[in-house]
Amino acid sequence: MQGEVGSFELVQGKLLESFRRIDVRKLVRFSVVGATVAAVYAGLFLILRTRLGLSEIPASLIAFGIAVAFQYVVQTVWTFRSSLAVPGQARRFFTAIAIGAVTSTAITGWIGPYFGWADAVSAAIVVVWLPIQNFILFSAWVYKGSGGDRTRKLENGE
Repeated sequence: MQGEVGSFELVQGKLLESFRRIDVRKLVRFSVVGATVAAVYAGLFLILRTRLGLSEIPASLIAFGIAVAFQYVVQTVWTFRSSLAVPGQARRFFTAIAIGAVTSTAITGWIGPYFGWADAVSAAIVVVWLPIQNFILFSAWVYKGSGGDRTRKLENGE
């Protein structure tokens, strides 16, 4: 029992240390971009449907593609202070987006129905979970080491 408690405390300590190292300014920028991307998607989807008369699926795919491309540029340059030309970065970004699509589909298409959740509950879980998942993936994998020095220099006025 003592070893289990010690292990739990070690994990808890590491998690708390990780939270202390979160760059709050980066998290705020990430959130602003996320909200903007959601508005871009919704606005484009509605324009494509109401003004151009496209059906739901093409309108959604076009709006999603443009919103994700916009998100890549803004998250890269503004949020994570990285270059758009970092080798492999775009591939990692779009892989993270694909992981998000799988996650949201799993929650709304399989997990929610399995547990009998209302669609609104499944959607709410996706809306809360995906930004957390994406921030972790972007910070730990997509942009890891690609913009840290530049971020510190910009924020310190150098």
